[in-house]
Amino acid sequence: MNGSGPAVSATRTTGAESTSPISPILTAFSAGATWYRVLALFYVFWSVSRYSEHIIRPWLVATVFGVMTAWTIFSVISRRPSLWRVVVEVLIVCLGLIASGWVYPEAVRAGGVPTLTGIWAAASVLSAAVVGGPRLAVGAAAVIGAVDLLEPRINNSSTIEAVLQLLMVGLLFGWAVQVMRRLHEQLLAAAAVRERMAERERLNRVVHDGVLQTLAYIHRRGLQIGGEAAELGELAAEQERGLRALMVTSPALDRRPAQASGTARQKSEQRDVGADLMALAADRDRVEVVRPAGAVALPAHEATELRAAVAACLDNVEVHAGPQARAWVLVEDLGDEVVVTVRDDGVGLEEGRLAEAAEAGRLGAASSIRGRIEDLGGSASWTTTPGRGCTVTLTVPRPAGSLS
Repeated sequence: MNGSGPAVSATRTTGAESTSPISPILTAFSAGATWYRVLALFYVFWSVSRYSEHIIRPWLVATVFGVMTAWTIFSVISRRPSLWRVVVEVLIVCLGLIASGWVYPEAVRAGGVPTLTGIWAAASVLSAAVVGGPRLAVGAAAVIGAVDLLEPRINNSSTIEAVLQLLMVGLLFGWAVQVMRRLHEQLLAAAAVRERMAERERLNRVVHDGVLQTLAYIHRRGLQIGGEAAELGELAAEQERGLRALMVTSPALDRRPAQASGTARQKSEQRDVGADLMALAADRDRVEVVRPAGAVALPAHEATELRAAVAACLDNVEVHAGPQARAWVLVEDLGDEVVVTVRDDGVGLEEGRLAEAAEAGRLGAASSIRGRIEDLGGSASWTTTPGRGCTVTLTVPRPAGSLS
C-alpha cells in the first residue's frame, strides 16, 4: 500500500507535485497506506527467512530487500505521493518478482515459495489509488499481475488467485479514495456557499440600517411637505422598493471552494452594553433604559451587534408602533449570557406580520434583528398582542473566556 507519506492532494494529481488543498480524509488514507508498507516489509522479511536454507543467490535477495527497505524509508519521510513514485514502485515490484525466480532452486520452486515482494507488492497499488483513483490502481495491479503470470519460474496454482486479489484491492481502495475526494470537494463548496451567504446577510443589514432607512424617511417627509418634495419622496420610495427586491433575491452562487474561510473576531476589547444602550436612548424621545448598577461587559463585536439590533427594534417602534408609543429597554446580565428586552406600548403586531414583512423585503426583524443575534449564537423572539404593544427578547451568549 503505497501511501508515500502522511499527506495527499485533495484534487486529481498529474505527474507533478500537487499544491491543492489537502483533504484530512485522504491524508488518513495515505498515512494508512504508509504504515501498511512498513508492516508488510517486516512480514516479507519473515516469510522469506523461513526458506533461507534453500536460497541459492543470497546477494540477490539482499539487493532486492535493500531496495525495498530504502524505498519504504523514503516513502515514510516523503509527504506527497505522485505519479512518478507510483511508476518507480511498480517497477521495483516487477523486478522483485522476476528476481524471485532466480533465488530458489527449481525443486523448491515446484512446491511453492514466497516471492521476494510478497504482500509488499500491494503497496504500489494502494499508492496508485491515492494518486489517481481506481483507474490508476487497477492499471498498476494489472502490470504487476501480468509480470507475475508471465514469469514461469514463479507462476504456480495460487498465482491467478493472488492477481485477482490485487485487482480487487486496487478497484475497491481506488473507488473509496475517489468517493472521499469528491466528498471533500463538496464540503469545501458548501462552506464557500455558507460564507458568501453570511457576507450577503451582513451587507443586507448594513443597507437596511443605512440606505433603506434614509430612503423611507425621505419618502415620508416628502409626502408630508407636498409639492416637488412629494415627487422626490415618490422617487425615493421607488428606489427603496427596487433595493429591497434586490436584497431578497437569491444570488447565483458558484460552487468553487473557498480559498480561505471566515475572519477572526477580536475578543480582547470589552464594551459595556448598558452604557451603549443608555447612549442610544439619549437621542430618542419616549425611550427608557433599565440596566444593572455594574458594567455588563461583552466583547466589542458582540456589543456592537447587540446595540445595532436594539436600535433596529427602537426604529420599528418609532415607525410602526404609533406616534405616541413609548419603549422600555431592560438589560440583564445572567453570567453566561446577556438578555436585552425591548418592550413598547404601541399598536402591536398581527399574527404572521413578521413573515409577510420578510417576504416583502422589509428586513428589520428578519435581518437587522434576528440575523444579527443568531450570527452571535443567540436568539431573538417576539411576543405581541394587537393593540397592546410588542416585546422583543434578545439573548446573546457570552463567549468563553470573555470578562463578565
